[in-house]
Parts: sequence; structure tokens; C-alpha cells
Amino acid sequence: MKITKVIYIKVIEQAVRDLASKSPKKQDRAKTYFKSEDFKKLSIKLGVDFDSVEEAVNLLMDYPLITRKKMANEINKLIREQFQ
Repeated sequence: MKITKVIYIKVIEQAVRDLASKSPKKQDRAKTYFKSEDFKKLSIKLGVDFDSVEEAVNLLMDYPLITRKKMANEINKLIREQFQ
């Protein structure tokens, strides 16, 4: 796997973790990132469905923090499996 792809995946994983952060500021930055043009371009490069990710982020934010943390970990596990 190319190093740039590894870095892109790590950025996405961190943003997913930030969605489940106790810090509202980190949560807001992560939500903003997933709605950004930069993420949309990255989605295209990686072959990820941008609209599905945006919907998943919105659904994830409806859950309480502890559940969100568990789900974020599961999402990151799926991301790693998908891009290996």
C-alpha cells in the first residue's frame, strides 16, 4: 500500500475517533472535516461513498458518548480491514 494512502486512512481514522471525543471542539472539527470538500476529494481517491459517510457521521452523532466511542472503534476496525 502506498504511503500516501496509509496517511489518508490514518487521517480518516483520527477524524472518526474525534467524533467520539469528550471535547466538543474536536467533535465539531471532525464533523466539519467529514462535510468538507477535502474529504469529498479524498473519498473519490479512495473509492469511498461520500454521501454514505456523511449519513453515517450524522447517525453516529445521535448516540451517547460511550456508545459513540465503541462504534467509532468498530468503524475504524472496518476501515482498516477495507483498505488492507
